[in-house]
Amino acid sequence: MLYILFLAAAALGAALKFDKTDVFHAGAAGYANYRIPGITVTGKGTVLVYGEARTTTRGDWGAID
Repeated sequence: MLYILFLAAAALGAALKFDKTDVFHAGAAGYANYRIPGITVTGKGTVLVYGEARTTTRGDWGAID
């Protein structure tokens, strides 16, 4: 979807502006780290962002929620 918007804006000569927002922060909310993030957009346009929360370590075998 973003690719299509980018092409449309480029075709119209519009300048694109993107803002960066950190969604997951290591050490926040009682989690040591967040891994394997993902993002998707529903049919109604709602953006869903998700990630695996590691409670004690960054390793592959750490406890997760």
